[in-house]
Amino acid sequence: MTETMWRLTIAVIRLVRVTGHLVRGLLTVVIIFPGATDEIRSGHMRRWSRSLLDILGIERSLTGVMPTETEKSTLLVANHVSWLDVVAQMSVGATAFVAKSEVRQWPVIGWMAQQTGTTFIERSRRHDIARVNDALTQTLAAGACAAIFPEGTTTDGTRLLQFHSGLFEAARDAHARVWPVAIRYRHADGTISHAADFLGDASLLSSLWRIALAPSVRICMAFAAPLSAHDRLRRDMAALSRGRIAALLRIEQAPLESHPMRESAVRRRHGGAGLSAQQHIA
Repeated sequence: MTETMWRLTIAVIRLVRVTGHLVRGLLTVVIIFPGATDEIRSGHMRRWSRSLLDILGIERSLTGVMPTETEKSTLLVANHVSWLDVVAQMSVGATAFVAKSEVRQWPVIGWMAQQTGTTFIERSRRHDIARVNDALTQTLAAGACAAIFPEGTTTDGTRLLQFHSGLFEAARDAHARVWPVAIRYRHADGTISHAADFLGDASLLSSLWRIALAPSVRICMAFAAPLSAHDRLRRDMAALSRGRIAALLRIEQAPLESHPMRESAVRRRHGGAGLSAQQHIA
C-alpha cells in the first residue's frame, strides 16, 4: 500500500470514528445533561473533547500554569487558529464559549454548542455585545470557566490580530480571573502545521478532512500567569492578555501593548506575574 493510500485509509477510519463520537456526544447531551450538576457536565465535556482529539490523532502539549479542574470564575483568553481551539479549551476545563451566530447553523455541532453553554453573538448587530456580556457575566459569576477568542476571527497562527476589549468587561463585572493562553499547531518535527487552519470560506467538513489526512499534529497550549480583573479597565486587560500571548508565541506586536513600563506599572498596582522563558512555544 502506498503512503497516499495509507493516509486516505487512516483519514476515512478517523472520520467514521468521529461520526460515532458525535453520536455519543449527542446522546450524552440529550440524556445526561438535563439533570446533571455542573461538575458532571464539565467532566463529560472534558473527557469527550480529549477523546475527539485522540481520534483525530492530535496530541496535546500543555505548558505553564494551567487552571485546575475545579477552577472557579475563570476567563480563558486565547488567539484563534481553528475550530479545534474550542475543543482544546474544553479539554482543559472550559465549559462556556462565545461564538459567531453562524456556528449555530452547523449540523449537530451547532445544536450541541447551544445546549452546552455557548452564547452566540450577532456580529452584524453593533449593540449585541451588551447582551453577550450580560450572559457571560452571569456565567462567570456562577463560578464557570469560560473561554473567548478576542481577535474575533481566525489567523494562520503566525500573526496576532488586535484584541477586541468588549468581552473583557464581563470578567471585571464578575470579579473573575483572566487567563491568557497561546495556541499553536505543530508537526511532530516541531515545525508549524497549517492542517488545522480554518480561514476564509473553508467549511467545517473540508477542514475536518484536512485534519484527518494530516500524519501528525500537535496542539501546543502555553498558559501565562492569570490576571486579576479587579479594578482593571477592559482595554488594559485586553492589551496585557495580547502582550503575554504574543510573548509566548514570540510574535512582535504594536508598541502600545508591548511597552514594558505600561505593563510593569500595572503589575505593581495589581501584583501581576510575568512570563517564564520556559513557557515560550515558538
